[in-house]
Amino acid sequence: MFQSPVIRARFGKASGEVRGLDELRTYWSGAFKAYPDLRFELLDVLAGVDGGAIRYFSHARGCEVIEVFSFDASGLVARAAAFYAG
Repeated sequence: MFQSPVIRARFGKASGEVRGLDELRTYWSGAFKAYPDLRFELLDVLAGVDGGAIRYFSHARGCEVIEVFSFDASGLVARAAAFYAG
């Protein structure tokens, strides 16, 4: 599951969530169509016990973003959420 205020705005989903690979694929393919030159500048990587976070600058949105990830027992991302500055 991926949660972001962008999902709320682009898909009108009150939960702000996409679930499963198909919905995630639709989310990202739409982002690349809307912003063909989509670019992120990595600012920091933080590690936790069963997850982590990345902080980056989104050139498309013009702000910093933090994405927090939780991993399942097999090491795959089970849950992620994005938080946007300003």
